[in-house]
Amino acid sequence: MSIRKSARPVLLRQPLAAAISSMLLALCSMEASATDTESTTKTRASFDTRTLQARGIDPKVAEYFSEAPRFREGTHTVTLILNGAKLGLVDATFDENGQLCFDRALLEKAKLRETALVNPSSASDTANASGCYDFAATYPTTKVTLNPAQDEVALLVPTEAFQPGGYDLANAATGGAAGLLNYDLLGQSTRTSGQSSRYLYASTEVGANAGDWIMRSRQVYTSNDDRSRFEHVYAYAQRTFTSHKAIFQAGQINITSPLFTGAPISGVQIIPEGALAAQGSGPVVEGVAQSDARVDVRQAGALIYSTRVPAGPFALNDIPLLNGRTDLEVTVVEGDGAERKFIVPMASLNASSLPRTGYSLAAGKVRNISGIESTQPVVATAAGSWVVSKSTVASGGVMGGRGYQALGLGVDSKVATSTIVSARNTLSNASKDNARGVQTSFAINANLTGSLSAGASATFQTKGYRDLLDTTYGDFGAFGSSRYKSQFTGTLGWSHPTWGGLNLSYSSVQTFNGTTTGRFVGSWGKTFRHASVSASLETELGSSGQHTTRHNGNAFYVNVNIPLGSRNLRTYVNQRDDRLRTGATLSEKVNDTMNYRVAAEGGDGGTDLTGNVALTPRYTQINLGAGHYGSGSTSFFGQFRGGVALHDGGVTASPYPIQDTFGVLSVGDLSGVKVTTPYGPVWTDPWGKAVIPQLPAYKSSRVEVITKTLPRNVDIKNGFKTIEAGRGSVIDVQFDIVKTRRVLVTAIDDQGHPLAKGSSVMGPDNTFVTTVVDDGQLFLANAMNSEGLKVFLPDGKQCALNVTLPEKADEHAYYENAIASRRIL
Repeated sequence: MSIRKSARPVLLRQPLAAAISSMLLALCSMEASATDTESTTKTRASFDTRTLQARGIDPKVAEYFSEAPRFREGTHTVTLILNGAKLGLVDATFDENGQLCFDRALLEKAKLRETALVNPSSASDTANASGCYDFAATYPTTKVTLNPAQDEVALLVPTEAFQPGGYDLANAATGGAAGLLNYDLLGQSTRTSGQSSRYLYASTEVGANAGDWIMRSRQVYTSNDDRSRFEHVYAYAQRTFTSHKAIFQAGQINITSPLFTGAPISGVQIIPEGALAAQGSGPVVEGVAQSDARVDVRQAGALIYSTRVPAGPFALNDIPLLNGRTDLEVTVVEGDGAERKFIVPMASLNASSLPRTGYSLAAGKVRNISGIESTQPVVATAAGSWVVSKSTVASGGVMGGRGYQALGLGVDSKVATSTIVSARNTLSNASKDNARGVQTSFAINANLTGSLSAGASATFQTKGYRDLLDTTYGDFGAFGSSRYKSQFTGTLGWSHPTWGGLNLSYSSVQTFNGTTTGRFVGSWGKTFRHASVSASLETELGSSGQHTTRHNGNAFYVNVNIPLGSRNLRTYVNQRDDRLRTGATLSEKVNDTMNYRVAAEGGDGGTDLTGNVALTPRYTQINLGAGHYGSGSTSFFGQFRGGVALHDGGVTASPYPIQDTFGVLSVGDLSGVKVTTPYGPVWTDPWGKAVIPQLPAYKSSRVEVITKTLPRNVDIKNGFKTIEAGRGSVIDVQFDIVKTRRVLVTAIDDQGHPLAKGSSVMGPDNTFVTTVVDDGQLFLANAMNSEGLKVFLPDGKQCALNVTLPEKADEHAYYENAIASRRIL
């Protein structure tokens, strides 16, 4: 064989094709010829047809393999790459020349425009499912790169070929049914100066998805020593109607409105489906804990979130808000029982992007979830947001009920490429109190440069202003004077490659009784070659009349992190008020299912020793810890979180809470296989199943099997899936596996002589299997189909092989060793 420039062998995946191509390449000579129209080199192979016929190979096969690598005619599942981005799997069709057919399925997957048909069967421009569009002729700069060896098709298309903006809801998977249970249990026991205290927090969510309907019920139980409380937070049913791009809710819900406070009601609601709109990053609650502490977040009087944080700065994400208009009350309970509270104004969290457009309607009876005695009037509200110009969204709405009416107006505008200004104005009339008032808020968020960002918000309300919940309390005057009169927030962020990053935030609240409280938080951080350094400052200010003084709540924190491989050493200095503390923490991520942390802290008040271990034993999350504070306080805690899905294939546990759109995957019947999902890694249970706890609605997401966790005797056809799920659907994802027995066989006769090198091994249907190499050895890619093997010897004789295998395959070995006897036919 002689090879000229740019000649490359054809790589094929099918064993038979690979065998044939190997034989052909062994017999061919390559000839290169340059075309007149392109400065590229085509490769073409010529074969000795008589030799091929003698080997039993049709010369037509040689003609097919004489050209460059290409797909066989028909439909193949390939990975589609569009302008450099992987879009996942698609069934692509190829003609008799191996050329790609731009059919409707391909254009829809890539979200490309339809063009004229290549060979229309009628005058109609509408293609049937198998018709090919003349896409390359319409957009001549299109480049198609075929890679049959990797089952990939790469397209490079001009931007004008894309469909107009917007998501094609027809691509989203729908349907499916399953039940679920989410749980979050936190228990803590503290003993101080001979007295003990116990705290228990239990949050459960039960529900089901069926026919794209979402049904959920959430309950929270808290117990603090002899005081306990059970709160039924909500129970509702929800469905997205894609034709209207709207969500319908019914039950115990919270009013979602761009203008009014989100009161809890028992009723119905229609709101825009926001999965397609650009959204902000969600609320983030920041603070500094002096010790290992518990953080409780309340909204509208209800406890909506409770977690533990280590000493130092903290930032809480993914808080399950009841609504987007009511401020958050945050309580930090330190390890020694000391409490601190602060308010996070909601105006400071809602100015990160233009709001989504659409209309919202709600009607129902107000629910009491705060535990304070109140009335429960019937209320109705309607609001809408619509585009005024390319950079401006206006909002308007009304709310009314017995003894209460409100009118709201708002505007959000991009005054510059990266600057958003928002304004809200709400007028209220509470006839029961004969009170009328106004609430006005402003917010601005700006990315001033690539490294500098800033934001500010201000909210004012008159003494006569009431929101809906204010009118439900029996004695408004008992707490009316403690309501805020004004709120101010400001943030500033700056980053520099040499000096690090700096973030500053300030908030201030003034009440009608003349009290003013302020809170300032600043942080700086920089990563060096062998360590990272950060510092945080938290200051709380209080006032009485016109004299402003500092009070308890000031903290300064300096932290140095030193990575030590899988371990991390953290040292810090912490000062709160006049109390100076220093400490060190050692943490390590042992593996995917375990990490731990131990800490020691000393200074004013004695020495604290704490430690915890976090476990993810595949099907739940466990966090256990203990602490000793000073000379007379000890604390123990335990937390369990996770979910359980009930589906038609059985019951499957999840280490993470299950969200409104989820799936169930299976990897055959294999246990302990690790699979990455959009929410985090999961592991298959003893029946080969695992829960995909969250799938983003109406967006593509990737689920991938970590193949190194598969048994060695298992092959998987395709280790990843691209999923597009409709809201409320339950997706069934199956990874097809093939259990094989790879065996290195040594074939000998009765006298111990090995088979001749180069002998061909054929299957019972005379298909090529493999070739004998040195010492009579041959490799069977799947010895489970080893019955009826025949060997064609160089002298023209044939013999039958009898391979003897152990009854059970070795799952931990890539291949086994076996002896085969032969019998002359």
